[in-house]
Amino acid sequence: MFDPDFVHRHRLSPNAFTRRRQLPFSHLVTVLFNLRKGSARQELRQFFATLHEEPLAEAPTRKALWKARQQLSPLAFADLNREAVASFRSGMRPSLYHGFRLLAVDGTTLRLPLSEAVERAFGEAAEGPPLGRVSVLYDIGQDLVVDAQLAALCVSERELAIDHLAHAVPGDLVIYDRGYPAFWSA
Repeated sequence: MFDPDFVHRHRLSPNAFTRRRQLPFSHLVTVLFNLRKGSARQELRQFFATLHEEPLAEAPTRKALWKARQQLSPLAFADLNREAVASFRSGMRPSLYHGFRLLAVDGTTLRLPLSEAVERAFGEAAEGPPLGRVSVLYDIGQDLVVDAQLAALCVSERELAIDHLAHAVPGDLVIYDRGYPAFWSA
């Protein structure tokens, strides 16, 4: 998140995050990770009050957050998750099932916000909001999401399950069952 190469790979335009502003790359990602309880305005105020150790610290506006977010690739979060999972897994003794680390794949659909950009990426729904297909690779023994994917509804769960295999390591047993039992050992 602080590595210039990481920032360069995850900005959507060459000029994004090159000048020092209130919401540099690392602050933006951290704020977005913490958006969970209140409004964006409340979260920004709390974040900057904590950051500056001042209860009345000046925070960027919601519009500034939105504009900065438009310059950030969503793949940054997937890469950060992979790094966090790898770090966690390297420090933990795996829980094994017959000598294998047991991983499971499951999928669902997700209602997406209605916007032109979302419809371009995921397609229009026949009725109602656009839908996306979500697939998760889950480490059962360590209670950990190893990989998650969001794709257009026309992408099958099986395709996404196969894509998850890139995140399995030797000694993993991946279970996927959608009417056809399938087991993969990395």
